[in-house]
Amino acid sequence: MHGLILEMVSDLSGALIKPLQQHEKHHALRDVLIEFGRLVVDAHSVSHLVSLYRIALTEATRHSGIGREFFERGPGKLTTCLAQYLARIATKSDGLQIDNPMRLADAFLSLLGDNLEIFDTTTIAGTPCAKGRSDAVIEAVEMFCRGVFAEAQ
Repeated sequence: MHGLILEMVSDLSGALIKPLQQHEKHHALRDVLIEFGRLVVDAHSVSHLVSLYRIALTEATRHSGIGREFFERGPGKLTTCLAQYLARIATKSDGLQIDNPMRLADAFLSLLGDNLEIFDTTTIAGTPCAKGRSDAVIEAVEMFCRGVFAEAQ
């Protein structure tokens, strides 16, 4: 069970970070973050992911170490890969300076999660509106980019 849970979260995080690895040269930061954000939001809106987190947390209380491994292969991997992407983008951009990419990656993911919670309260006939999730991603990316680029000026 331990190995299965870790492989599932590894596969999922691997799929979520693809935009950060594929679109480095010819895509704007904003576009890559929107694609990445949409994948993350879609994954969090799927009930089996929530179940996977619950299983992992239950297992973490029974087996020492799975909680740390789960984090490193899941949420931690997303943050680390986003931070690495931001660092690469900063070195290739003349006007963009990022002193702490890990802090910025964490801030973006937090902003994305907060926006998702706000927008998910918008429902149509009791079901979350997909447009609301998309709007949450775009708004989070816009706020993040305004902050990053304003800091660079």
